[in-house]
Amino acid sequence: MYSFETVHHIEYTTREAVPVTEIIKSLQGFDKVVRELPNLANALVLDGAIVKVELYVQEIATGSLIEDFILRFFFKDEEGFHAWITTLREKTGMENSKVATVVIGGLLTGALVYGVSLALPKDAPEAATATINGNQNNVIHFVAETLNVTPDAFRQIMETSIRDKKMLAQGAVLAVHPAKSDKEATIVVDNNEQTIIEAKTIQAAPERFDPPQPESKVEEFSRAFIQIRATDLDNEKQGWRCIVPGLSESRVKMVLDPTVDRTKLAREVSVMANIAVTSKFNPEKRQYQMTEVFLRDWEPVK
Repeated sequence: MYSFETVHHIEYTTREAVPVTEIIKSLQGFDKVVRELPNLANALVLDGAIVKVELYVQEIATGSLIEDFILRFFFKDEEGFHAWITTLREKTGMENSKVATVVIGGLLTGALVYGVSLALPKDAPEAATATINGNQNNVIHFVAETLNVTPDAFRQIMETSIRDKKMLAQGAVLAVHPAKSDKEATIVVDNNEQTIIEAKTIQAAPERFDPPQPESKVEEFSRAFIQIRATDLDNEKQGWRCIVPGLSESRVKMVLDPTVDRTKLAREVSVMANIAVTSKFNPEKRQYQMTEVFLRDWEPVK
């Protein structure tokens, strides 16, 4: 593979020093965000050209927090890189050697703001949504104008080419968090007044992002130890209860596969069984709780 590097300067205009723990979190956040840059850059410039990207810290300065880092993009081969950079120059009309840095800086800023918008809870105030959308529109117009595409076209590409929106949201929230302690702080990317994450956007970002959990999930277990707690010889769907030690110490509903001999099973106190466990997410406890066990087949405990 062939690699190509761009160097980026991120300045948090905070008036107080930023704790080391916040700096670490921000770098972890950027690492998540930049993973989507190849998808964006390929969709906008030349499909399939960039294989992956890696982030390296070049320098960190305190006071107003400044993070300088290197993005190393990997192409399939040198020919693929030259095809990509040539296409980029044709699209932008820029022959400057820094054209890639300018475009990538814009994409990075756009991804950060878009990630913050994805992290907003469903019940977020309209003002917060409007603030972030306004910031996003400014960045979108800059990148779109640079690449000679319409803002709507760039917006659609950004929304459809990003593959892991949960990871992007998590990364964006971590990346902007060091600036939240200062209500007037902004984040400036590459000293470019067009690629700024505004103070109101930063303040509107949630403190953390917890991806929404599916309401329920089903997990398969082979030869699980089951304790029979209630039976019903007349119905394989009603009246059966069990405990699955190690998964739940509470009695839960058990449904039997129609092929299971209810009479034989009712004679057992405990069995080894192949089961499918349904659990529902409890938002108050932030965890899944078992609600039903489907018993596919079983054998006596030896």
